[in-house]
Amino acid sequence: MPRLLLPALALLTLTLAACGQSTPTATVPVNDPVLSNTQASVTLRLPAPQALSAQYINQSKTTSLDVSIDGNLATSYTLGSATAPCANGFCTVTLLNLSPGSHSFTFGTYGVKPADGTTVLISQGSLTATLLGGQSSTFSLTLTPVGTGLALSSAVKQYNATSKTFGNYVKFATTGGRSLPAYYDIQGVDSIGDVIPSTAAINAVVCGDNGTTTTNISDSTHANRFRVEVQSTGTHTLSVQAGTTCAAGGTALVSQTVTGTSPGWKRSLSATNSEHGLALNTTGTVQTWGSNASGQLGDGTTISRSTPIAVPNLTAIALSAGYRHSLALKSDGTVQAWGYNTYGQLGDGTTTNRSIPIAVPNLTGVVGLSGGVYNTMVLKSDGTVQAWGYNTNGQLGLGDTTTHPTPTTVPALTNIVGLAPGYMHSLALKSDGTVLSWGSNVYGQLGNGTTTQNITPIAVSGLNDVVQISAGIYHSLALRADGTVLAWGYNSNGQVGNGQTTNQLTPVAVSNLSGVTGVAAGYYHSLALKSDGTAAAWGANTAGQLGDGTTTQRTTPVAVQNLSGVAEINAGLQYSLALKADGTAASWGSDSFGQLGDGTTTQRTLPVAVLNVSGIAPSSP
Repeated sequence: MPRLLLPALALLTLTLAACGQSTPTATVPVNDPVLSNTQASVTLRLPAPQALSAQYINQSKTTSLDVSIDGNLATSYTLGSATAPCANGFCTVTLLNLSPGSHSFTFGTYGVKPADGTTVLISQGSLTATLLGGQSSTFSLTLTPVGTGLALSSAVKQYNATSKTFGNYVKFATTGGRSLPAYYDIQGVDSIGDVIPSTAAINAVVCGDNGTTTTNISDSTHANRFRVEVQSTGTHTLSVQAGTTCAAGGTALVSQTVTGTSPGWKRSLSATNSEHGLALNTTGTVQTWGSNASGQLGDGTTISRSTPIAVPNLTAIALSAGYRHSLALKSDGTVQAWGYNTYGQLGDGTTTNRSIPIAVPNLTGVVGLSGGVYNTMVLKSDGTVQAWGYNTNGQLGLGDTTTHPTPTTVPALTNIVGLAPGYMHSLALKSDGTVLSWGSNVYGQLGNGTTTQNITPIAVSGLNDVVQISAGIYHSLALRADGTVLAWGYNSNGQVGNGQTTNQLTPVAVSNLSGVTGVAAGYYHSLALKSDGTAAAWGANTAGQLGDGTTTQRTTPVAVQNLSGVAEINAGLQYSLALKADGTAASWGSDSFGQLGDGTTTQRTLPVAVLNVSGIAPSSP
């Protein structure tokens, strides 16, 4: 599965700790990341007056509470009303639009005064303070702005809303003097990590050093959004400054170190349109399982395996599975290939199948690789692309339809950060977030509004801000920075996910899908990884490859059942793979060749564990 070289969506979050514990003096912090114009709300939970329900409500009488703030009448509440409801012996009122500073509150008579020693509970956000009733009807509440001297949370692949933590990826894959952009939102969070809702612009900006560019792209939907790109390898600093411009030497409210890197990345699992699977653990050991008719498992035999085996004499930093061939990227930038080779997809100049890995000759400086059905593409450190193998429909992008058994530079491709070859078409993701396509277009899989074949790359219509791509047999997927997914091409099985079964010649939104951090296009089905570690699936389901416990085709996404903690997904020919955050793997769907890796050849409609694999590291940018 072609993997993104950069986080799908990065959030620049100002983590604001409490400035002190709540005490009987009623000091409650207000989180204000930019120290200006914070409007806080404070909730007061008051004991209901004695005999309120019996004496007043039963006699159809009301009891009012006058609240004065700083000597001025703020409002009068009718206890038991919608704005000051009473339940379980307490009445609750909320005071809005309080600015930072000290405020004095006075409560007027409201029927029967709370008994001496009862508690008035005052809260702001998740923090509380108490005051003993009966001591005085007047008290002060100090709202303290907080915003300096605190660390910035990491900019990462995904945000875990349950644990309220980020991952640890702060790397920007940089090719050709530019990285794929990340999108940062300035947000305030309270002391336990909950985001403080804000639809208004915050008086702050994201700033970078001279090796980065930051652009304010805020709009009505994203009031505090900035686009960030890294222009060179090495260490860089991002910061947040108060105000509307980045000042040289300005004081950072928070800052974060990020790194521009050569865009090598670990692809830990791969099963793209294949009937076999690959896994890479943290030691660089490669494991394979499933179909082996062409030697694609790399163990020197053509015996299929229903449980993973180690490929002898091979260590790698990235993997990719084609239809019946396999690829491994080594740490020195060279590539090993093995398996089916009828169309020269192993790149060694022959059409001889190989049951053990061989070096692809005359190929260095590789940072990413992707196996198609009968072809192969690699990304080099300078952002260029080389391709080889089957080319009847121009899917190599070389301007011809001749098979190429050795690596050949695709002349039209520069500043590339992601690749996704399918069956007879291919996709490339550029560093500016746009997408190119080429090859067969019978079903509109090139996404340019036609069904005309193109043997050189062309732009996919209307696509921008894309952070990941994936190509199925005849359909294509693109993940945008906002966590939404677009799809196009062949759709007879609903694999485009828009609720229809008609082919789509240009990208359309996948229905009812948001918060996505990864996508994978299989034979006739599609997968999406969500930010909460769950997965969704849609399209063909004849072998249970959607993982919803059925074999029913779906034209819109459904949840993969019994699956959580997912870090990476892959779509095989009629099966699916998921890498979990604990370093284990799960699979579901067709199992004719043991491609589920569970020791059987039994089809599964729900995820099962892949046996004997552990310590698999999630892909890194």
